[in-house]
Amino acid sequence: MNDPVLRSPIDRIDLIADPALDARGHSAVDLTLNLVSGTALTRKLDIAPGFPGADLSDAQHLSRFDDCLAYAPKPLAAAQRAACLTALERLSYLDDARQLVRLLVV
Repeated sequence: MNDPVLRSPIDRIDLIADPALDARGHSAVDLTLNLVSGTALTRKLDIAPGFPGADLSDAQHLSRFDDCLAYAPKPLAAAQRAACLTALERLSYLDDARQLVRLLVV
């Protein structure tokens, strides 16, 4: 957010609360981009990806996982990432979910 390259577009965003969205769903959102040309591009979404009713595929979950890891100040080693994914695949067999936390600590 403090990156000057990002600051300009962020400063041009208007967030408008619309109670009518609540009637469409918990994660409903409408987005309109007003282009310099005068064209307005609108997308309406009643259910955000990943919420019940808009399930993600395994590939989409993995992509989100990797995107989250990319924000970490210290990256996980490839072997540590693989161990975490293996543990997640076997989540119902873990004796203690805190084992996952240990796998995410660099």
